[in-house]
Amino acid sequence: MEDINKSRMFLILLSCAVIFVYCGLATLSDTPFPSIIGLKIRYIALPAIITVVWLFSWQRFFVLSLNADKSKIDELILAEVNKNNINYKIFPPKNYGLGKITTVVKWSMPDARIPREAVHNYIYYGRTLLKRTFMFSYLGSLENGDASYVHFAEKKANIFSGILTPLSFKYWSCLFFEIKFLFCKSFLIPVVGAYYFPHILSWAAFLVIVFSIIFQ
Repeated sequence: MEDINKSRMFLILLSCAVIFVYCGLATLSDTPFPSIIGLKIRYIALPAIITVVWLFSWQRFFVLSLNADKSKIDELILAEVNKNNINYKIFPPKNYGLGKITTVVKWSMPDARIPREAVHNYIYYGRTLLKRTFMFSYLGSLENGDASYVHFAEKKANIFSGILTPLSFKYWSCLFFEIKFLFCKSFLIPVVGAYYFPHILSWAAFLVIVFSIIFQ
């Protein structure tokens, strides 16, 4: 099952099957299957079999979509971050002693994540598991009128932390920005819906299984 389109469709169908079975929308008789290579399977075992196959299908789609689609979505979000300059909301210049007139400057130190051809006000925005990373600089003026740079990346001497985790409210602001953007684009850009819809449906199936076990 290395074809991502087949994997996606298989996962959607199995997720629906799991939801129907565990919600009681599909009834199964206790009559055993005809013997297959000497093994008789009762219908009561079908939910467990469907669940195992569904989990395997989810794992395969996760791997395939991660390699085929996630980088494209990351590029879309990166472009939107640069377009909307959400850094001003996440890192208000006034909090770092800078005046109102502040410009964004591309990260100047060598880094493989920063394209050489990137524009002068390029903002790097990285998305990994439970972490969001900004890399850029502010050029502004201090209260005495002197020009000053303020850098954001991995926290070091003279560099403020541009790494956000769920423990920070700023992380959730970024997540809300992404969800809002992706929801709108899911109706316009096929890859967004094709990547997220099977995962959302799979998580729904997972929650149905959990609640059915808890409240059975």
